[in-house]
Amino acid sequence: MKKAKNKKESQSDYLLHFTSIEAFLGMLSPWMNSDKKEDAPYLTLHATVFSKMNDAGENKIIYDNFFTESEWKSQIKTQYENYLKTEKPYVISFVRGELKSKIDIPMWLNYGKGATGIYLRFDLKELNEYYKGKENYRFDKCQYVNSQDKKDKIADLNLYRRIGNCDSLFDEIKETSIFLKDKCWEYENEWRIVKFEKDENAKQKITPRGVIEYTETTIPLNTLSKIHIGPKANKEWCEQTLKVILAKIKDYNCSFNIEISNLKIQ
Repeated sequence: MKKAKNKKESQSDYLLHFTSIEAFLGMLSPWMNSDKKEDAPYLTLHATVFSKMNDAGENKIIYDNFFTESEWKSQIKTQYENYLKTEKPYVISFVRGELKSKIDIPMWLNYGKGATGIYLRFDLKELNEYYKGKENYRFDKCQYVNSQDKKDKIADLNLYRRIGNCDSLFDEIKETSIFLKDKCWEYENEWRIVKFEKDENAKQKITPRGVIEYTETTIPLNTLSKIHIGPKANKEWCEQTLKVILAKIKDYNCSFNIEISNLKIQ
């Protein structure tokens, strides 16, 4: 007899991506407008360049603390900036597990279009399988660090001077930086898809934060298990829109549940 998972374990198997219903329709458009309807449905997501994330300081946790005014670091600083242009990191963010009541409101307000949007719930194991070994990608959870943790990481990076190989050092700075966040954000329990793309292949879009570089990545639609409509969304319109989409994908062995938030936000 198969042992049932408890509620806590099952909740941790999901990743949530906050967005708007309009953006979700945009994610589906490349597949819906494609002539190759024999292809399984997929979502096309925009990965944001790491230097322009919502928390503008997070990409500098390592950079600002490592590249000090020492003669050696001043010499290699420009080299590192040129190195990044060959494979710049772009990020898609998720929250692990179902939301808890104490963080529902800030998550919706910060990332869910002021609580008028939606979140997409993906199966963690299926996403992990899809990105495992995928070239130019990394898929992992964030590490949350305090002041001492930062000092320890900088001390480890300083040891690379003895090796004398800047490429190894630059690889380590980049790989360490993209999954590092300040301890105050730990409640978000963030996971990331990171795609490495050449600078010349980046695209641009206008956002409330100005012009942002991005690149595209696709995710199979069958990894999506639920769409949760936000507490301040136009619930009737969102629900009807999602039902139309379900009708279009019913022949492709894809489906998702639709859930409407009962959270009260003024």
